[in-house]
Amino acid sequence: MATPAIPLPSKRWSIVAWASAAALSVVLSYLFMLAVALACIALPILGISAGGSFNFSTLLLTAFGLVMGLTILWSLIPRRDKFDPPGVPIDLAKQPKLHAQIASIAGALNEELPAEVYLVAEANAFVAQRGGILGVGSRRVMGLGLPLLQTLDISQFRAVLAHEFAHFYAGDTRLGPWVYNARSTIVRVFQNLGKASPVLQHLSRFVIIYLAYTIIIKSLVLYWKLFMRLTQFISRRQEFRSDELACYVAGAEPLVEGLKIVDNRQWQRCPIGRVSSGLWCRMATNRK
Repeated sequence: MATPAIPLPSKRWSIVAWASAAALSVVLSYLFMLAVALACIALPILGISAGGSFNFSTLLLTAFGLVMGLTILWSLIPRRDKFDPPGVPIDLAKQPKLHAQIASIAGALNEELPAEVYLVAEANAFVAQRGGILGVGSRRVMGLGLPLLQTLDISQFRAVLAHEFAHFYAGDTRLGPWVYNARSTIVRVFQNLGKASPVLQHLSRFVIIYLAYTIIIKSLVLYWKLFMRLTQFISRRQEFRSDELACYVAGAEPLVEGLKIVDNRQWQRCPIGRVSSGLWCRMATNRK
């Protein structure tokens, strides 16, 4: 079934603005964590070089600052994205009808086909850029829920595909690895500064170190909350934008009816993290 040529809305400021906001939030997160790490390392050294007396408290603060700073710097190093297949891989060459629908929607938005398509058990659909480091060397991945194939008619299923390909069109999935890695980095910082660091656990038994440790951790927690609220808000706007593009490509009525069917069939919260976009992610943010 060919998709008729229709004028798509240009990649106007709304896409650029939200993409820029997401990229800026990621950059700021790394700059903030880097600033905290350097401050932890520099402050004790500056205190000693300024002529302060070198006593037991100074020694504790110096050891604490060095361990905290170096731990944060180690946590900031990007890791390779290990991709675990979310379901059963679909060989599109052996599924010509499904391949035709996916290729039709991809052609309507002038987008490449995903490198891998998986059949998943949930009533969900998603796209992502997975693999590589910070998106470099990544590949496009799509997941299609078996319940969707069983309950949606062709027009509704096409609307779902259009919504997901709209994330490719808008560049959401290219930013996805950066946002996910930033979240993972902050989580890794908390893990490495917590029970994973016996040195910090030992130093924190001293009152002066405990106070400094508490102040730093509470500051990081506050930033984590702000970062998550901002990125979740941006993700929500991206979902609305994908709905808009899906209406252009597949029609508003099929999209609305398809979402209603999926919503009535099963409700589950969208997990934060690896999936860059998905029907449940959009529906979860709408229900909050």
